[in-house]
Amino acid sequence: MRSETLEGTSMVTRRRFLQYGVGAGAVLALPWRATPTLAAGTGRRLTKYLEPLPLPGAGIVVATPSGANQYAFTQREIFQQLHPELPPTPIWAYDDGSGLAGQAGSFGMAVVAQSGTALDISFTNNLPDTYPDWLPVDTRETPSHDNRVRLMTHLHGGFVAADSDGNPWITPDGFVYGETQNVHYSNQLPQMPASLLWFHDHGLGTTRLNVLAGLAAAYILRDDYDTGDEPNPIGIPGGPYEIPLVIQDRQFNADGTFLYPTSDIPGAVWIGEYFGDVMLVNGKVWPFLDVEPRLYRFRILNGCNARILNLDLGGARMWQIGAEGGMWDMPVPIRRIVLAPAERADVLVDFSSLAGETLPLQNLKPPKPVVTPAPPLTQVMELRVGIHVSQPACAALGTLVTTHRDADPEAAPCKFAREPDHEWRLAGASGREVADDHDEAA
Repeated sequence: MRSETLEGTSMVTRRRFLQYGVGAGAVLALPWRATPTLAAGTGRRLTKYLEPLPLPGAGIVVATPSGANQYAFTQREIFQQLHPELPPTPIWAYDDGSGLAGQAGSFGMAVVAQSGTALDISFTNNLPDTYPDWLPVDTRETPSHDNRVRLMTHLHGGFVAADSDGNPWITPDGFVYGETQNVHYSNQLPQMPASLLWFHDHGLGTTRLNVLAGLAAAYILRDDYDTGDEPNPIGIPGGPYEIPLVIQDRQFNADGTFLYPTSDIPGAVWIGEYFGDVMLVNGKVWPFLDVEPRLYRFRILNGCNARILNLDLGGARMWQIGAEGGMWDMPVPIRRIVLAPAERADVLVDFSSLAGETLPLQNLKPPKPVVTPAPPLTQVMELRVGIHVSQPACAALGTLVTTHRDADPEAAPCKFAREPDHEWRLAGASGREVADDHDEAA
């Protein structure tokens, strides 16, 4: 997601700018400002871990094509109860024509695409013509300096032409009520390998508000190796053992609407940084997830507006196998995962030795040299490890992540791919020895 820090800067003097509490050096590192209104938030009173995590096909809608390699979305408002102790929340959502009866939270849509196969997608704006009061617009930053809802969808991480990029330089006025944006996503190789991307609104001067309102969705690229099924040619978890985790911090008003504070500087509405006092995962407030005592694959996205995450699973062994650009050369053992806003991590998590235990997924203070003015927000979700395994993980993968390339690829139905140099590879990556330690990755 682009930073909107510089929008409207021609109207801000140097003295006024310094009142935001950031100097020039800080701007380069983290160009936003914390809001002092957080302490009064609603989130501290909400009971944690009452509802299950929404999953693809069970709370997250997997988009249905409108034609061959085509999708048609309508951006519209729906209402969802994001926590049993909150009133229903108005959500701005991408409707694939299903009516979104299968969406459980504020993040509820996923497109599954194939690397090398292009998609044509339309987005029709059926939202209110102007912003509601709970989304405070700073009209100094918007086209025509008004509060009209002007949308532009952007594929974050996509390799696309400028006129399909949700680019304010190309379409500064965006798309107002009744108008349709048409895009062509090439999904071409090698620029777009199997990986987790996401699409979100990119309106000029209002990106932060539109994403907060719910205009964000997953875009998952598959290929012949990373099929999403289990077993698969590279032996990674798939099917119900591949879990997306989209983490967002939010604030709520008492009526269930999202709270977006405004500036205390005279004449300004926009605040530089937004930090919530409630964690949402896949659009639900502090959910729980039941897992089996075996290997899982977590596809993690930091969907926060400004918060840097340092995720800890307390006791579970983890290996990172990829990030924004696809899979890495080898699995890397990690203890924690540091993610800035919009960053993604592809992580294997081993629950096999934790049967019957309950684990918190926590957000800890980031390690040096990472700094953040965000107030602490530690609890993210809860993982409840069962005692039975309905489908064992691939033995070949367990060998890969704990030993070395001498593993016998014929030892399990899940196999590595063999390359011309006769090394065993994971998704075409080197099978060099991986140290079986648990030091945090640099």
